[in-house]
Amino acid sequence: MKNINFVYENKEQLQNKLSIFSDEKNILIQIFDGKFDIAFTNDVIKNLIEILPHSEIMLSSTIAGIADSNVYEGKITISVSIFKKTKIKVLSFYGDDDNAIAKQIIGNISKDTKLLILFGDNNKADCKVVLDNIALQSPETIVSGGVAGDDLSNSHIYLGDKSGVGEFSFVCVILDSTDLKVYTDFIFEFINIGTAMTITSIGDGGIVKTINNIPVREIYRKYLGDLVADNLPMSSFEFPLTLFENGMLVGKVVTEIFDDGSARYSSDIKLGSKVSFGVRSIIDTTNKVVSQINNLKELNIEGIYLYLCITRYIYFKTTGLQSHQVEKFDSIAPSGGFFAYGEFFHSKNKNHVFNVSSSLVALSEGCEEINNIKSIESPTSIFNQNDMAIYSISHLANVVNDDYRAMVKVFGQYKELLEESSIILYIDKHGVIIGVNEAFLATSKYQKSDIIGERLSRFIYEDSKSTIQVIWNCIKDNKTWHGNIKNLAKDGSIFYTRTTIKPIVDSKNNLLMYICSMDDVTEYEFKNQSFEHSINSVVEISLEKEKIIQEYQSLLDRSTAMIKIKNYCFVEVNQYFEQIVGYTRNEILNKPISLLLDIPKDNIQNFIAENEKILYTKGFVNLNLTCLAKNGNKLHIQAYLMGVNIENIEEREIIGILHNTTEIYTMQKELENIQKEIIYAMGAISEGRSRETGNHVKRVAEYSYLLAKLYGLDEEQAKLLKIASPMHDIGKIAIPDAILNKPGKLTDEEFEIMKTHAQKGYDMLHYSDRDILKASAEIAVTHHEWWNGKGYPNKLSGEEIPLFGRITAVADVFDALSNDRCYKKAWPMQEVIEHMLKLRNVQFQGELVDLLVENLDKFINIKDKFADKF
Repeated sequence: MKNINFVYENKEQLQNKLSIFSDEKNILIQIFDGKFDIAFTNDVIKNLIEILPHSEIMLSSTIAGIADSNVYEGKITISVSIFKKTKIKVLSFYGDDDNAIAKQIIGNISKDTKLLILFGDNNKADCKVVLDNIALQSPETIVSGGVAGDDLSNSHIYLGDKSGVGEFSFVCVILDSTDLKVYTDFIFEFINIGTAMTITSIGDGGIVKTINNIPVREIYRKYLGDLVADNLPMSSFEFPLTLFENGMLVGKVVTEIFDDGSARYSSDIKLGSKVSFGVRSIIDTTNKVVSQINNLKELNIEGIYLYLCITRYIYFKTTGLQSHQVEKFDSIAPSGGFFAYGEFFHSKNKNHVFNVSSSLVALSEGCEEINNIKSIESPTSIFNQNDMAIYSISHLANVVNDDYRAMVKVFGQYKELLEESSIILYIDKHGVIIGVNEAFLATSKYQKSDIIGERLSRFIYEDSKSTIQVIWNCIKDNKTWHGNIKNLAKDGSIFYTRTTIKPIVDSKNNLLMYICSMDDVTEYEFKNQSFEHSINSVVEISLEKEKIIQEYQSLLDRSTAMIKIKNYCFVEVNQYFEQIVGYTRNEILNKPISLLLDIPKDNIQNFIAENEKILYTKGFVNLNLTCLAKNGNKLHIQAYLMGVNIENIEEREIIGILHNTTEIYTMQKELENIQKEIIYAMGAISEGRSRETGNHVKRVAEYSYLLAKLYGLDEEQAKLLKIASPMHDIGKIAIPDAILNKPGKLTDEEFEIMKTHAQKGYDMLHYSDRDILKASAEIAVTHHEWWNGKGYPNKLSGEEIPLFGRITAVADVFDALSNDRCYKKAWPMQEVIEHMLKLRNVQFQGELVDLLVENLDKFINIKDKFADKF
């Protein structure tokens, strides 16, 4: 590849420079027109075609072009790339159908496509939409180029191809090659300065309405002053908004400012985005250019295309640096390009339209001999005092801003701690509530909308409103007020707060707001009032009342068991405790608590350690204990234990209130047994109708329990399954006797009726809230489902079938095969096992069948124990 870049002078010049390439077949000519004379430009295109008849042309208007290490305004610059191993295709588009443009470009991309160069006119099409659609369909295709520019008047923007300048919306070049190497990079010329801000409101069409809840123009005024704010949108080119997109720092400039202070930016910004202001740093930018060049020098680059932001040209022009950075790229390879209204860049499978940045494309076919290029260093000597001042001030501002952010973060954590631990109100300097935390809402029972905009006096109880004047007399002089306030909740109830109201002032001691911090002391206040009332009552108490109190205490002693424990020995018990356990006071005092606990001796220490940790962490513990009375009877005790002197290990004591729940426990067990008997009876009824013995349901229950334990279920779940599984065929109650007890094989129609017993069983039981009946309903409807999904009624498969249903299915079939039924004789055990194994992972879960076979002796023991007796 050979790359030639020059400023157009005349046809003779073209002949001298290009005629030697007239027979070349793969030539790309990029024309950057800053002359804005279309007739003249069309003549240039004709001259180029005449000299290079096989060339392809793409053209963009611009304020300035780049060639021969210089920047040229008001001229036509030309970049000619002669490729040896690359095919070139140019596509030109009219109109604003962005999707159709992208679709046609994508349709011309091949597996050999290495690069798309696009010139777009944003007045005729939406460049961002076109690029996004290309990335969506062809995410790995590299895209470069830019948005056509002009002399900042927005009136001389146009594109062209080999046919001449036209009303094109897009011109696209596709480079296809197996040898072409493409390297891309970009430089964002700005560094962040100042605090991070948040996009807080977006209007129709992506218009940004507010930043930090302040209109856009006013946020510029606040941080950058009147001069910048009043000269938007042009001033935003020097102070763009910066933010991270896909991990890259990019800039957005204002393209339109509206009367209400809102603004349209060069590309969309999402609601909630974190943005900062950017300031141009020529030192930082030059350092990046040096880094780019040093990276490129190792790559045998043969040509470079530069697509730079027009704001960079303006800055170059004012600083006199317009050629300094450009010539550095020419030291690597011949470089050409132009200044655009937006630069196209591809990164991480996405296409971007950048502003206030610069992009480059470096190409190589490996055809040209490259001279050794020395590394270069940043030329600090070219920087003037203004550059250094901007860089230093920016650095200082960012260091200060980092310190500020750290301070804000610490303050935010303090604020979070305060809001989590206290009741908080925020009050403006006029006494109006502007903020409130959740703790106040919970305590006062108000909604936030009830409070914002109201005055504090509305929420103070009537007889405490005189306090308001005292508060304002204090805080109006920027002093902090402390005191207790009696408050009124929304439901009319009263709550008391220990309150601090502090004025918040700025660095000039101007009042900003008040923060009102409150601690809920309602319980303390009521206790205090109760205590005062009690003191008054004690003063007036008579001997008769003293006697009533004594009788009450005696009644308490006779009805509630109370103990005191130290070093896990009884040191105090009352009379009722003696009655419960059967030991006298003298027999129990100074004896260890293990005397009464029905716990194996080896587990006593673990029991004490576990509950000691809870007791001394929370201060109390609730326990349900099984104890042994003196006569050997088991007692069920509910104990509430509270630690005393917890901090002092030697003085720690435990006081406890105990309730004898033995009678309740016994009644519950009796009720459970009755429920079990009813369930067994219902199961037996359903089996009885099908001429089965009652022992079938007992065996299924025992098999299910054993399988559940082998599978790893805990005791509670295993027992629940044991109780519920006898109801598995309860739905057979609704099946006609003629079908249910038919000795021969059922017809297809009869079998379909028989299959309905599963759903009917579920329909009978599932309305209950009882755990046993809910489990029974689940088993009834799922124990005929098959592991492979070919069962009934719902064709569930695998672990879609509840575990209780899977286990009961194995137990039911095992028992049915190994015992006589009305329609068959018992199978030999070997055949039963062979059949079960054959249905492993077909009808039954394989793991359950394995457990049955591995523990067959245990199942045979159950079978023998509950054998049918005729």
